[in-house]
Amino acid sequence: MTPWTPFVILVPLLIGLSTPAEAQERTRNLLFVELGGNGLLYTFNYDRTFTQRMTARIGLGTWKEDKNPEVTGTDGREAALLLLMNYLIGCGANRLEVGAGPVYFYDEADGGHAGVTATLGYRYQPLSRGFSVRVGATPVWSDGEFWPWGGLSVGYGF
Repeated sequence: MTPWTPFVILVPLLIGLSTPAEAQERTRNLLFVELGGNGLLYTFNYDRTFTQRMTARIGLGTWKEDKNPEVTGTDGREAALLLLMNYLIGCGANRLEVGAGPVYFYDEADGGHAGVTATLGYRYQPLSRGFSVRVGATPVWSDGEFWPWGGLSVGYGF
């Protein structure tokens, strides 16, 4: 079993679960950039609403850390891939978001390692198309370490 196995299994499953949002008509798709957050530095994300309260999110971030290639033998490429399930509390455009899921970090020098991340924060997602914002606590547990982290996201709901 590779570190990518949970993502290979869950992503097609989540895509197949696309059912209409319940009751109140609202945006079901959200594209956003998260600074800090579950991927630690930044991620580009897609979030899909399945019911009025449940969403699933996939995110990817990649960057180059300034490392000394003569010492490490690499140029410092790093990446983060995450998949979260979220539960939304409240109604309308303003919600409390609670979520969790696996995160996979890749470091060219050290290889990859899996972890777990969570979200507890505020989410503004318009009922119709428009600007969206999220802010919250996003702790990460990976490779025996804990990072009490936070993030800010801006995006577009449609």
